[in-house]
Amino acid sequence: MNGSCVQSEYQETMENLIDYLSRLIGVKYIDEADKEENNKFLLAKIYQNFKYAKLEEISLAFDLAIKGELGIELYRMLDYKVFCDVMKAYEEYKKDKIGHLVQNQKLRELPEANTYDSNSLKSGLIEFLGNSWELAKANKINELTGVILYDYLKELKLITLSRDERLAILSEAKEYTVQVLEDKRKESDLYKMRDLSRIIQGLSENSDEVIFNAKRIGLKKQIQYWINNNITLEAISKKIKESNI
Repeated sequence: MNGSCVQSEYQETMENLIDYLSRLIGVKYIDEADKEENNKFLLAKIYQNFKYAKLEEISLAFDLAIKGELGIELYRMLDYKVFCDVMKAYEEYKKDKIGHLVQNQKLRELPEANTYDSNSLKSGLIEFLGNSWELAKANKINELTGVILYDYLKELKLITLSRDERLAILSEAKEYTVQVLEDKRKESDLYKMRDLSRIIQGLSENSDEVIFNAKRIGLKKQIQYWINNNITLEAISKKIKESNI
């Protein structure tokens, strides 16, 4: 079997594992495009730094994290930092629970690269930001997702939207979410139509769907603010590089 076939088989297996982990944690995405964008970024980082990790161990690590046995909290989010946090906590768990003999063997020797790589994450975020920037410039708003990017930019205090702007975005996001669900409801069969009707009736500004869309809209507005005020992609990328994330 040649290298490309091995990588293709690995990619398919990892995609299935990421889907399983997402369901396990309860991750929700805006739409299929948002899911694909997140998983593509995550898969690339796992392949780069964790390609020798056993899939069974990755699954076990997240099972233990869900049960609260690794001492970390999972908040319906699966990105590269969360993945690294879980695997790091799992390594500590092995030291404490499995014993020094197995730990010394490191279960088929996971490489030293299997740790949280800040520079790798920053490079990925900058690439992600560059793609989002071009979509915003081209006004391809419907193709702009980036919920995870919004969370990281907020953590770095690069989201500068005012409180009034954030409240307006939440209201806009709720209207947008209702419209998207209404459009789906019109195209659905009777069973799905009733289900979507219940979802629409139960929507509030605290609903996951609304919050995800609010982050999408917020990212769009933040990038447009930078562009309108002659703040360049290079300037924001530099701030990400110099951050302590």
